[in-house]
Amino acid sequence: MNHLIILPQNQGSMAKKGNLHTNFDHKMLCENLKQTNHKFLLTYDDSQIIRNLYKDFYILEWSLQYGMNNYKQEKANIGKELLISNFNLLQKNCLFSMR
Repeated sequence: MNHLIILPQNQGSMAKKGNLHTNFDHKMLCENLKQTNHKFLLTYDDSQIIRNLYKDFYILEWSLQYGMNNYKQEKANIGKELLISNFNLLQKNCLFSMR
């Protein structure tokens, strides 16, 4: 069984500003993922641009604490991410289990 876990570079600059980073083609990644036979899991900052780009895939919202040094702070920023895949992330016996 082949799985891909993808963390695109400079995802925040696209998600927040709506511009593609010059060294990475996010739209091309999406088009290539539409063609793959492998299961994949992709993570992006939550934004309407990303939601529109990947609207044909499974999307799950996920919140997490950004930065490894934030655990020592009284209040750490919580980031909103999207987990995007070509398989149902909530399905039993999935790549991982969500509770």
